[in-house]
Amino acid sequence: MAEAAGSVWAAVFNRTPRPYQGQLVRVDPVTNRVTGRIPLVSPPEAIAGGAGAVWADGAPWPFRILRIDSASKQITERIYGAAGLVTFGAGSVWALGHETAQESVVRIDADTNRIVATISLPKDVTDMTFGDGRLWMLGNHYSNRRNNADVFEIDPRTNTIVRRIPVQIGGPAIWAGGGAVWMQGRSGVLRLEARTGRRSKVALSGSFRPFAYGR
Repeated sequence: MAEAAGSVWAAVFNRTPRPYQGQLVRVDPVTNRVTGRIPLVSPPEAIAGGAGAVWADGAPWPFRILRIDSASKQITERIYGAAGLVTFGAGSVWALGHETAQESVVRIDADTNRIVATISLPKDVTDMTFGDGRLWMLGNHYSNRRNNADVFEIDPRTNTIVRRIPVQIGGPAIWAGGGAVWMQGRSGVLRLEARTGRRSKVALSGSFRPFAYGR
């Protein structure tokens, strides 16, 4: 789900009559009513809101990001070479790149709808989020019977990785907010201070997924 222009947007899988297609649904958070539906060739795996638009993963091939005007509910642009995970920040859309042999993230300028930067990544990425003026990405791998991961911090002023923080996690999701980065730990919620990288944990019993940050 995502928020854009005062509405909540959700990606929905069609059950009938075309089970392999999907749609974006717009919900008014005041009335809790559906105020629009946008049919898509396939249900997007990720969506984000920003610059008065909804940005949606347009996979399968050809890989692309769809820009949907939140007022007219029309697809106004297709940006090729990016797909998968999507987030918005610093006036840009950030998504996984699909025109490089190595794992990468691309930056799309919301004013021009063009890819303006491609940043190579050292490992597979399971999630990304933007917060506290930075792009945060979670790179995950499994070894020694543990989910060992790295949190990558990308500075949008230079479009480079400026910090890599090793962590042990229990899930693939990451959120940023309140001066910290949050993710699912092995027995609770893991918190990383955005400024110092200091770790702390909120212990929880049982399993949980997904989760989000909000005030």
